[in-house]
Amino acid sequence: MRKLSADYLFTLDAEPIKEGVVILDEQGIVLEVLKDRTCVADIEFFDGILCPGLINSHGHLELSHLKGKIERHTGLVDFILGVQKFRNADPEEIQHAFHEAEDHLFDQGIVGMGDISNTDSTFGLKAKGRIRYHTFFECFGFNSSNSSKILSAAQLLKEQLLNEQLLKKETSNGLSDAILTSFTTQSNQGNKNQPEVSASARQFSQGSINPHAPYSVSEALFRAISLSEPGIISIHNQECEAENEFYQQGTGDFQRLYKTFGIDISAFKPPGKNSLPAYAEWLGHQRKLLVHNTFTSATDLAAISKGDNYAFCLCPAANLFIENRLPDVLLLKESGWPILIGTDSLASNDRLDLLHEMYLIQHAFPKISLKTLLTWGCKNAAEFFGWTDLGTISPGKKPGIVQIINLGEDFMLKPESKSKRLV
Repeated sequence: MRKLSADYLFTLDAEPIKEGVVILDEQGIVLEVLKDRTCVADIEFFDGILCPGLINSHGHLELSHLKGKIERHTGLVDFILGVQKFRNADPEEIQHAFHEAEDHLFDQGIVGMGDISNTDSTFGLKAKGRIRYHTFFECFGFNSSNSSKILSAAQLLKEQLLNEQLLKKETSNGLSDAILTSFTTQSNQGNKNQPEVSASARQFSQGSINPHAPYSVSEALFRAISLSEPGIISIHNQECEAENEFYQQGTGDFQRLYKTFGIDISAFKPPGKNSLPAYAEWLGHQRKLLVHNTFTSATDLAAISKGDNYAFCLCPAANLFIENRLPDVLLLKESGWPILIGTDSLASNDRLDLLHEMYLIQHAFPKISLKTLLTWGCKNAAEFFGWTDLGTISPGKKPGIVQIINLGEDFMLKPESKSKRLV
């Protein structure tokens, strides 16, 4: 049993508790939260505040080897061209980079992550279970005739995660080799009579298929994903002004991108409105995470006001790196939809540091409190991903405990503010 206390305890299911105490069992499960520590023995005291484990809702571990290779402030089209130029590298370099990135995420207190994958390269890392992942398998395809082929490839990758990698983890917990072989064979044959696997293994192996972005996915592929994917989806939304221009008029900088990649867009008919109001009509009722939102307007929000299951993810460091602009965070906050926070990748960021992302938001919008930011980075994210044991310091949960130090007055974040995993 451990008893942890700091200057303040941010449980996120109540107001911050001055000198509060959280009592944990040997597995890190919260047994009790105390509002007074004066008569409690054997307390571990920490400076600053304690909060639940952090959740990075949007990242690209596969791109970690691109750190420092792409110029900043070039705009999204040139950034994409830079990613394609440097993406291929020695497999050992790629593996080393994302293992190092996860070490940093773990140490700062990340307990969960929404990670974008285009390959199976990170599956082995995720199987270790140090951080809980929801893996988003991206689909790219602006040619409607290729939709079925593209979706099938993504589905195979998803099945590989949900079956093979899940079973490797389950085998280490005692599932016999005979059952493993049987399960894998049945999975490959499409047999639904598969042996039961544990909830913990299923949590590890969460994944879903999602459209990459409005400028890289056709209407047919949007609709195909919406019909075939019952889980949550993520989409890069309105990351640059050129995206809206392309949907409005079919013109702008994306023409240069398609020409460079040799993509025929002659069949595309501009809807005559911004991208979000257009593709929202092609989506289903899944929970939908709209990422970046750098050029999302009040008109766009009004267009989805009667929709359902939306959430917005902010990645401010990447927005500044690529477009040198932040979203209208106050507008998104006032919309009433949940807000989450991510880091994007080391291709578009100098560091994968969720607390620094919170600092950038608060520095630009000082009225946003630390409690609100932590709610976005812990509680809202846990609810969106369905991780019911994470997000708040509440009895019965196993949220992880993080220490945050070097805060200013009224819990204002500073450039030197740091987070550290304690549990």
